[in-house]
This record gives sequence, structure tokens and C-alpha cells, in this order.
Amino acid sequence: MLQVNHPITLIIGAVVSIAVTVVHGLTLETVELIAFAGILLYASLVDLRERRIPNGCILAALAVRIVYLAAALAFGWLDLRAIGYYVFSACAIGVALVVIVLVADRMFGRESMGGGDLKLFFVAGLYFGWQQGLAVVLLSCVFGVVVGLLVERSDGGSDGGRGLLKRTLPFGPPIAAACIVIMIGGGPVFL
Repeated sequence: MLQVNHPITLIIGAVVSIAVTVVHGLTLETVELIAFAGILLYASLVDLRERRIPNGCILAALAVRIVYLAAALAFGWLDLRAIGYYVFSACAIGVALVVIVLVADRMFGRESMGGGDLKLFFVAGLYFGWQQGLAVVLLSCVFGVVVGLLVERSDGGSDGGRGLLKRTLPFGPPIAAACIVIMIGGGPVFL
């Protein structure tokens, strides 16, 4: 299992940091996005190991974003309307996903998505706005399906015929990967 100080983890972190810097330049936004990427990487490692996304990761991501937004407001890079857009986006994505998850839970008779995943999508909306936040949701679903199919294939059906819908897979890594794709995309990538 990968750990924070594992060479592969460090290489992933370095590659993402370099890519974000190349796309966004040497700006305060770059520092914010690199910090967010580091939080996402750590949350993914914990989710893979413990099947949960720590609240501390969510709080750290929120703190980084709030500090950036406060600095952007103070320096005149963003106005209150722009900040309101990000807050609205986070709430819209969060509420929409909670409704969808509650319906899915009812249909499948089991939890379809964990609370940590929902919080992480909320944070993505706060960072990227609703259009890119929606792209994060869609892209993470694609990544999750690909990972699920790879796990199913590598298991060779060892789950006793239960299938993927009967097993839980950690969803933090696909969410993190989608956020990083959007970061590196540098703009509304899909919408």
C-alpha cells in the first residue's frame, strides 16, 4: 500500500506540482492549487487504506480556499460577486449530489456514496465553480467505473458473483484525479 513518503507518491506529487505551475505560472493561485492537490493526494491514500476521507482533509482544503479568496478579495483580484459564485457553486453541487445519493441509497438499499466523498465534491465546487465542479463529478464517475472494471477484471470474479454494485470501492482517488485534471486543464475543460 502506498504511503505518503513512498517514492511513487512523491513522484506523483512532484509531477502534479510542476504541471500546475506550468499551467498557472508563479502565482498565489498556483500555491493554492498545489496545496489542494497535496491534500487530495493524502485524502486518496487514507481512503485507499481506511475507506474514509478524513474531515481534517476537508477542513484543510476549505482553509486553503478561504485564505486564497480572502487574499484575492483584499488585492482586488476577485470581487464579492465572484466569491458568491464559488460559494453558490459549492452549495448547488453539494445539495444536488445529496439528493441524488439519497435516491440511489433508497433504490439500491445500501449506501451509494460516503459522506466524505460528498464533502469532497462540495469542496471541488468551491474551488472550481459549478461548471468545472460538474466536470469533476462526471470525470470522477468515469474514473471510478474504469477503476471498478479493472478491479473486477483483476479479481477474476473472486467476489462470489456479487458484482461491482454489491462491493464498495474507495471513491476519493477518482475524485482527486478528476480535480487534478481540471486544475491542469486550466479552464472549463469539458463544459
